[in-house]
Amino acid sequence: MLWGFFLKVVVADRLAVYVDSVYSAPHQFYRAPLLLATYFFAFQIYADIAGYSAIAISSAKIMGFDLMENFHYPYLAASVSEFWKRWHILLSTWFRDYVYKPLGGNRVSKSRWIYNIMAVFLISGMWHGVNWTFLVWGAIHGLYLIIYMRTKKLQAKILNIIGIENSPGLKK
Repeated sequence: MLWGFFLKVVVADRLAVYVDSVYSAPHQFYRAPLLLATYFFAFQIYADIAGYSAIAISSAKIMGFDLMENFHYPYLAASVSEFWKRWHILLSTWFRDYVYKPLGGNRVSKSRWIYNIMAVFLISGMWHGVNWTFLVWGAIHGLYLIIYMRTKKLQAKILNIIGIENSPGLKK
């Protein structure tokens, strides 16, 4: 629980000070500060949600309940597919079980599979907030996953040709 409070109060809230100051007036900043704010924002989000999750998991443990792990080093993932298996595992599992699988999952035609992925990510975007920015977020992440999954074999072949074999996340 202390680790969760540390992530939330020390890491996330401190990063938010810089991120908020840059993002509230982006026209006043150039290159490096904007890039740094973007990286800080990624870690701010992680520390915020992972912190709350650690607090909740620890609180449940005190009351005798075992909850599943919610984050498993997502920023160390070797692919976008692996990232989504490691990031907000509880929410991703819920979307998989209650949206993706009922739509047919990956046991459908390629066009229907693309529809299923995009539906899940657009709904996930709306879950985060009813705003066009969240829909764009969902669409971008859905497209990233689709492109990755559709080009995975080609990526593995190219890496093999240039002498990089057994890249994590890419299977032949």
